[in-house]
Amino acid sequence: VYRVPPLNQQDLDRNFGLATTNLLKWMQAARMDLPWMQPGYRALGWLEPPMPRRLLVASQMVRLVRPGVLCEAVNSEVVTRCEVGSIGKTSIEFRYKIYFGEQLAGTGSTTMVVVSGEPGSLKPTPVP
Repeated sequence: VYRVPPLNQQDLDRNFGLATTNLLKWMQAARMDLPWMQPGYRALGWLEPPMPRRLLVASQMVRLVRPGVLCEAVNSEVVTRCEVGSIGKTSIEFRYKIYFGEQLAGTGSTTMVVVSGEPGSLKPTPVP
């Protein structure tokens, strides 16, 4: 779970709307809070067999509950919840619920591919 304190005017655009990029950033932060991830995915490399691993975004989606909901974020704490969805041979799906206060504002998903190797020559590797 990743929490952002109540939003105010400086967090919003001139129309008092929240930029979608913030949602993507908070989804990433919620994902990084998982104990086997940590910043830079460093804990992912400690899992058996230990090796340098990274996760690359293959696809990402946000579905808002209704048009204009991003203009309802002011004065609300934002809570982003993350859970693991489908696990493939080399990919992991993360699913999110984003709340403005107690109200569900949207859902999202990110499919990531586990890779290893030297930068510039990363190759998919099995999910540990």
